[in-house]
Amino acid sequence: RLAPENKAPAAIFDVAGVVLHLHDNATALGINGSRIAVMGESGGGYIAAGVGMELARRNRSDVLKLCVPLFGQVSDIILQPPYHRVEGGEAVHVHWKWVEQQLMPKSGVKDSAYVWINRASSNWLRSFPPTAIITAEFDWCRRMCEDLGAKLEKHGRLVEFVNHPGHHHCWNWFMSHPQADMFWHDLSAILAKHL
Repeated sequence: RLAPENKAPAAIFDVAGVVLHLHDNATALGINGSRIAVMGESGGGYIAAGVGMELARRNRSDVLKLCVPLFGQVSDIILQPPYHRVEGGEAVHVHWKWVEQQLMPKSGVKDSAYVWINRASSNWLRSFPPTAIITAEFDWCRRMCEDLGAKLEKHGRLVEFVNHPGHHHCWNWFMSHPQADMFWHDLSAILAKHL
């Protein structure tokens, strides 16, 4: 299901359902059900982290070997003082409020953790699957990633945190960038070590 017609947590529930189906039917599907990971970039990083949270809520986080939000929109810290004044000013604040309005349902789900993963309860954070976060120094989501990373680390669920110096949001898309190999090397190392 696509947004904005389908508000949060539709995408999170959809992907969590796929992960559970893969795990529960691994033998029939011919896959290794003990090595399932979820990964997404930017808004997909929000969904990946949201799936980790939702599986924790359902007491099923054991089905994920690894959760990897890349440059994820995972925290409302950017809207909180003092960050809303120093991280790009009013334009960035207005943008993230708009994102929140697009994702948050008008009725039904009241838990804002389905929009801002950093608001997950301590119980959910404690039960998160092992998580590796990648961001960049000038990524507009860097503080979001740091906020969620600190909360997951506090609960022993953060296995890796990578902050690429001198780069911006989703910089790895520029395959001709002279340092693009650094991103792919780091991601490959995380997957080899934890998956």
